[in-house]
Amino acid sequence: SPEDIGMLEAGKQPWLARVTMPGASGEVRYVFPSEDCKSQHSELTCGDASGALVELFHAARASDDTGVAPVFEFGDSDARPFLDLEALALAAPGMSVRDAVDQMLVPALARAAKACAPLVALGARSATVRHYHPPELTHPIAFVTRTDEGDVDGDDARKRRECAHMLLGLPEDVPRLRQTCAIAIGPTVPADDVDRVGEASATGIDPLTRIVDVHAGLPMAKGTVLCRGPYAYFHYMQDRMDDKGWGCAYRSLQTIVSWLRLNHYTDRSVPSHADIQATLVKLGDKPKSFLGSRQWIGAIELGLFLQSYLDVTYKVITVNRGDEMDQQGRALVRHFEEEGTPVMVGGGVLAYTLLGVRYDESLGKC
Repeated sequence: SPEDIGMLEAGKQPWLARVTMPGASGEVRYVFPSEDCKSQHSELTCGDASGALVELFHAARASDDTGVAPVFEFGDSDARPFLDLEALALAAPGMSVRDAVDQMLVPALARAAKACAPLVALGARSATVRHYHPPELTHPIAFVTRTDEGDVDGDDARKRRECAHMLLGLPEDVPRLRQTCAIAIGPTVPADDVDRVGEASATGIDPLTRIVDVHAGLPMAKGTVLCRGPYAYFHYMQDRMDDKGWGCAYRSLQTIVSWLRLNHYTDRSVPSHADIQATLVKLGDKPKSFLGSRQWIGAIELGLFLQSYLDVTYKVITVNRGDEMDQQGRALVRHFEEEGTPVMVGGGVLAYTLLGVRYDESLGKC
């Protein structure tokens, strides 16, 4: 109810607004959620701005209880340039929602719209403003992206991000300004995983439904090098699926894809067993009888899937016996230091996920 969100409380996350503002002038309606924030609203009118509708979702009323920030959404079918904007404001404890919106969010939206003006002047029909908080910076930043050029991760968009990385002193080999890196505002919509040749379908798995970083907090011996960045923990017998004895490599692949997803190298979902099998069949690596089977896969199949599904390169290292792993110690240390991804280790019909390595240089042993 409106009473639940009448004041901003100290210690809560900042109030943010997502706005689609095409430029039509008019009154904005600030809509406060009642008992069911998805279907019923009590309306409060205040302020003037460009747009058609504002919806405020309070974390306490979110049906999934995930604790998301309130969301404002403007919509209009006007044919003028379409701006998908966000406003971020840090409000003082005790400030009312009305004052925060009028004094902070609406001016912030105006600044966001003004930031899109140079792209519109160049002929852009749509643009988006998202907020990012790279760990190298002490404060969030706003980044404008032109979205009428097709692929927002295409060559032109990549060049703009590279330029921004250079100006802000951000690392060149880690994604910081891709849209998947943006601060999440409200409920997110999964990526459109269309079923195409060589790609998984929309039956993928959200890595955030799994335990993340199971090694965190464990004591580590000196000289241990670990994977860099978060990953989700996948293990056989999850998802109400009995894959014990044959699904270990599938789970290792899911862990690797979760790392790429959680570290913003992709927005594709983590594939299910069925997705992996379907992709390998479409690639011609497996016969149709492989679909729905309990047949295990190995390192080659993992590499083929990753190359097809995410367009990433892979390397397979052959080790004849387990005691020869020491010979790969330096290579593994270099991999975790430079690439940082988990590593699938397979032998016979078993597979493991390697999250780090401790290599003793003096003894030449892992």
